[in-house]
Amino acid sequence: MPPTQLEMVPLTGCDLADLLRLRQAEDGWLSPTNATSPPGYVTGAPSFGTYVKAAQRDLAEGRHVTFGIWADGELAGEISVGGISRQALCSGMAGYWLRRSRVGQGIMPLALASVIEFMLTEGNLHRVEVNIMPRNQASIRVVEKLGLRAEGVRRSYLHVAGSWEDHVSYAVTAEELAGGGLVSRLLADH
Repeated sequence: MPPTQLEMVPLTGCDLADLLRLRQAEDGWLSPTNATSPPGYVTGAPSFGTYVKAAQRDLAEGRHVTFGIWADGELAGEISVGGISRQALCSGMAGYWLRRSRVGQGIMPLALASVIEFMLTEGNLHRVEVNIMPRNQASIRVVEKLGLRAEGVRRSYLHVAGSWEDHVSYAVTAEELAGGGLVSRLLADH
């Protein structure tokens, strides 16, 4: 059943603790698509305090923002926009996940559309990209529903679940929203 209320809110402090607890609870569901450290590069997980300070610093400096997805008042997942570069590039990369019990309710397409629109307007980015493993068909369906442009395959792009994985790169630019936003396009299709 689709949620009656959906909110995406940048996370700080205590909200990050809730998000980490949710990620840990959903680890079995998320682990096949989780980024991992390749052998020889493992530095160990940071303490929670270090994680929160780094997340708050990255948010304040405009390098990374983590949005919590709340569906009917429940923390349902996350959309992060990281690798944010300003100046000539003005670009960022989005990644996302939902708790297993919320998948298939239409939450992620609407949440991702909202966050991308926000980043291309209020966030002053020119481009947002999403990189997805070809085997992650559910995630590919999300970006296809939004009409993001496929740009090709990035070979051995990211270390995931213990091995280097190819990813298909999808993107959208601010100019591509000129004829209407992603949210309005998505809602018009339903």
